[in-house]
This record gives sequence, structure tokens and C-alpha cells, in this order.
Amino acid sequence: MPHSLRAIFDINVIINGLTGPKSTFPLIEEVPPTSGNWAADAISLAFDGEDFKLFLSPHIMKNTVRIMRKSMGCSEELANVASLAITEIVHQSGGSIVEPPRHTSENKDFEDNLILDLAFAVDALVIVTNDADLLEMNPWNGGLILTPRDFVSRVVRARTNPTI
Repeated sequence: MPHSLRAIFDINVIINGLTGPKSTFPLIEEVPPTSGNWAADAISLAFDGEDFKLFLSPHIMKNTVRIMRKSMGCSEELANVASLAITEIVHQSGGSIVEPPRHTSENKDFEDNLILDLAFAVDALVIVTNDADLLEMNPWNGGLILTPRDFVSRVVRARTNPTI
């Protein structure tokens, strides 16, 4: 995979990567080997900044903190540490946090359309999500919509076989 690959992680990927089973946050493990938490592994791959550029939006960042605090019961301090860590990972990857213009209304879920708006705005080739509605749209706008497991598998395979 070329480093010019642009990827987007849905909110559910970030939340699961930071707080899900087998997550080691705030420690970020190197991949491979995989941790068993595919979302955490995807975040780890973004952190090393070798394979792709990660793009997020203020909407993704704000809702990550909100969900961590309200639904996951995390302290404000931990949610803020997570937000800072994710911001640093985005920049480490060579990506950025972008406020995309509204473009898409293809999906019945407003939140999903915001993810698609970001993908369109930054010309992302990959959206990483566990959202069934988004996954059903694969491929979309010339790019792929993949689960964290499929994404991590492809990145790791591409590292060992650069012609993929």
C-alpha cells in the first residue's frame, strides 16, 4: 500500500480501539503481531505513519469524546487524553482533521453521511468501519469500505508483498 493512501476511521473503530476488548490504550502496540482487537491494530498502524494517511473530522473527534464519557463511562480526563492521542496519531500519519462540506445524503443515517462527506472531501480510498449500513455500500466513490479486520489484514499483507 502506498503511503499516499488516504484512510478514514469511523467513530466506532476509534472507540473500540481505545476501549474495546484487548485494547492496551494508552499503550499502542506494534503490528504485527495483531492484538486480537482489530480496531486497536488499525490505530497502531496509523500511529507508525508508514502505510497510509489518516483523516478525521471535528465531528468524529467530538463524538468520540462524547461516547467515551457518556456511553463508556470514561472520565473527562481519560476522554481528553484519548482525543489528544488520536489527534497526534492523525498528524503522525501525515493526515489531518478536516471539516468537510456537506455533499452526501445517500445513507438514511445522518452520521454515516458525515463519514461519506469526509471521504469525498479528502479523496479517501478506504473507510474503516464496523457499521453494517456503510459496509453494504462497499465499494463507494471509487474506494473501499472495510472492517478493521480486513483493513489490518490488507495493510500487513501489503507490507510483506508490496505489489498488493
